[in-house]
Order: sequence, then structure tokens, then C-alpha cells
Amino acid sequence: MTLPVLGSAGQCVTVNLSAAPLSVNFSFVRNPMLEVMILKSEENNDMRKNTLKSLVAVAALAVMISPVFAGTVQRIITVNGVQKVSGKELKNDDYTFKIDDAKLTVELRHKVVAEATGKWEARDTKYDTDTVITDADGKIQEIRLGGQKRAFVVSGN
Repeated sequence: MTLPVLGSAGQCVTVNLSAAPLSVNFSFVRNPMLEVMILKSEENNDMRKNTLKSLVAVAALAVMISPVFAGTVQRIITVNGVQKVSGKELKNDDYTFKIDDAKLTVELRHKVVAEATGKWEARDTKYDTDTVITDADGKIQEIRLGGQKRAFVVSGN
């Protein structure tokens, strides 16, 4: 049995398989187009790996800086008794507390009833529930949010 094979110089070579030993070495047969395709495939794999590494790095960076740009935190907190924010009284009801980086806005039924300034302070423990801390006069001193290790401390109340 004969088999036509393309030689290294581009000429057609006929190989007699019946006379050949069981192990035939075709290493002399080289296809330059195949080599180019393999190299391009390896380049594409390297580009995919680099792209994946870049995406992972960007995602990690986004996770790290997201608390800095967290935006408004909004919680509905039930006020029992009378509590005060910036001289405004909050009486028994469910209020929406919206906290930006340095501003507290308290709403009742989508209407702003009080505003105050303050700042976020880091804490050692994570709070289990939303809690409003007041002084002896009922003035709100800080708001602790459940699931977070920080509290919003009201200033100038």
C-alpha cells in the first residue's frame, strides 16, 4: 500500500507502507500553515488569560472601594415614645431614615420631617439590628445599622 505525503520542500512523496517498518517517523513532514495556526491559538489563549486576570483585578478593586461610594443607606425604623432630631420631635410611628455620607434625612410617609448632619464611625462589633441611641432628653445621638460594623453619629443635635 502506498500513501502520498507532502514533503518538506513541497514536493509530493509516495511512501510504501507495506515495506515500511511498523513505526513510521513522519517528523520530516512540516506544514508551516499548521505551525502558524498553533502559534495564533497559543497567543489567543495568552490574551484570554490576561483578559481574565484584568477582569478579576478590576472586580476586586470595585469590591474594595464600594464602601467608599456606597451611596444612601435607607432603613425603616419604628420610633417608640418621643425622640428628637435637630429639634424636631419624632413620635410613635415608622420612619424612614436615609443616611448619606454626612447627612441624615428622616421621612414619614414620603415627607421629610427632620434633617441632621453627622459622620460614619467604625465599630469593633457588627450590630444585629437597627438601633437608635438617644440621650436622657430623647435626642438621637447615633444610629446603628444591623449587619454593619459602623454607626452614624449625629452632630449638632
